Amino acid sequence: MTGDIAATVPARLAARAKERPNDVALQVYAGGRLTLAEWDIRSNRAARGLLANGVRPGDRVVLWCDNEDLLDYAVGYVAVHKAGAVAVPVQRRMGDEHLSRVLAKAQAVGVVSASDTVDVAVWASSVAALEVGQPDDPLPPRLAPGDDAEILFTSGTTGTPKGVVATHENILFTHTADAVDQDSHVVLHALPPASLAGQGLLLQPLDGVPHRVITVPRYDDDSFVDAVHRYRPTHVVLVPALALSLIHGRAAGTLDASSVRAVRTISAPIAPAALEKLAGLFSSAAVFNMYTSTEAFPARVRIRFDPERPGSVGRADRAGAIRIVDDDGIPVPRNTAGHVELRSLHAPRRRYLDDEAATAAVFRPGGWVRTGDIGELDIYGYLFLLDRNQDLVISGGLNISTIEVEAALHEFPGVREAAAFGLPHPTLGEYVAAAVVPNAGFDRAAFTEYLGRRLGPAKAPKRLVIVDSLPRNELGKVLKRQLREDSLKQAVRVENAGRRSELQEKVRNIWSEELGQADLDWSADFLALGGTSLTAMAVVARVRGEVGRQVSQRDIFETATLGEFADLIEAAPVTVEKDDRRRIPRVSRAG
Repeated sequence: MTGDIAATVPARLAARAKERPNDVALQVYAGGRLTLAEWDIRSNRAARGLLANGVRPGDRVVLWCDNEDLLDYAVGYVAVHKAGAVAVPVQRRMGDEHLSRVLAKAQAVGVVSASDTVDVAVWASSVAALEVGQPDDPLPPRLAPGDDAEILFTSGTTGTPKGVVATHENILFTHTADAVDQDSHVVLHALPPASLAGQGLLLQPLDGVPHRVITVPRYDDDSFVDAVHRYRPTHVVLVPALALSLIHGRAAGTLDASSVRAVRTISAPIAPAALEKLAGLFSSAAVFNMYTSTEAFPARVRIRFDPERPGSVGRADRAGAIRIVDDDGIPVPRNTAGHVELRSLHAPRRRYLDDEAATAAVFRPGGWVRTGDIGELDIYGYLFLLDRNQDLVISGGLNISTIEVEAALHEFPGVREAAAFGLPHPTLGEYVAAAVVPNAGFDRAAFTEYLGRRLGPAKAPKRLVIVDSLPRNELGKVLKRQLREDSLKQAVRVENAGRRSELQEKVRNIWSEELGQADLDWSADFLALGGTSLTAMAVVARVRGEVGRQVSQRDIFETATLGEFADLIEAAPVTVEKDDRRRIPRVSRAG
């Protein structure tokens, strides 16, 4: 072991417990609390229980937790460190299969949880069982600042989660060591502990500035508003999904947020229109948006909400730097899109667990860490995110930012939540689709017209799906991969098992002829088959003239499949005139 022994989690907790033993460190809404002294003493006992289970320095121990388990989780987390081991936090709600994968990938020796009911191949114990019969006295130090402290598995919104390894020095970098004599910051949040943001909040009571951190274990608007009134927090931390829920929920009308001095949104981009509404809801507070990644932390970017730069996520702080590079890692000029890379000027970097190739691809020379986002810097150094690298829609050679599209979606008054994503197209490569959670009174026709004006024909979503909710991970990030998969599977779900009417068969024949595709089934997708606005014009003219039903191009683009379009035509009003308009010539698809 080398380095300053005080720069470890156990040493920092011991110092804080000695300075402010009776200060409440962590608290659960409508539940228990844990003082700094209790945290230190209980983790001493639990650490001895871990040693009795055979845990040795460098071993990896999974902490299987839920938000309700915060206090036991906090004790177990520090106990793992006091035993000289590495903590591997895993959210219980991720399921048993995810736990099994993490156990195997981390080669963990055991599992610590709030109960004894974990069914795994390695040993498992509750925190309470670890503490039974163990003395309170401190253990000799088993750690150095450069030793591994935790392995966080990324959210996996785009694929298989990766384990990100961080040292004690890394995770404590943003927490001041020297004690500060001032009133406590009271921080309210509803984030899971087994996440980058949740871990940062867990460790805030170890900061030199006193902190009491309160978690709402199961978020709903009423509980969160009640927690604001009950605990009078000075700081509130929200992910965009919770911010949107709070903004649009009925409970917002009763919120007294006069105690709140600062609000932070973290973990995912938030639309400027939503950020502006959040600033209005917390009118006495400074509202900040924070940007980083599990891999790049503690390098980060933040901005106080600025109406002059509503789309920016901010500038690097004094201890960090940002740059934009091309595919070869060469920095590009200002106002040029490229890969976003962050760097901490002083903190040690993280790494991927047992994955040298992925580590080399993300953790770049010179201390730079590639975030996986596409963005650009303006001449003043403000960062503007364009998209996640894998979410960028490339349509007919045009790069379309789903973040830009989502900003426009959220500006429409009837939209509660929305997400934009790409779907495959045989000639354009991809086209933009959108899933929308509407508010009451949502006007779909007005919305479609608005998007055409606001975004133009290339960027406006060609398919609009109305949903009750967006699929999200445990941190509230939208699972766009699932939206894409669900949209592509939708064609299969609408496959008609029964007979179709003669009218609907006529519609199918029109599609087949205009798209140049024989024997179309009812799951056929107009856009996926290469349909264009010209093809749609031809279909509309023929349906009006030959079938005698009122229809528009919008109807084609807003129905997912031939079957849905045929159902719509079956129920559509009859046209006044029939067979008396000139047919638009079929568009040749040759070449």
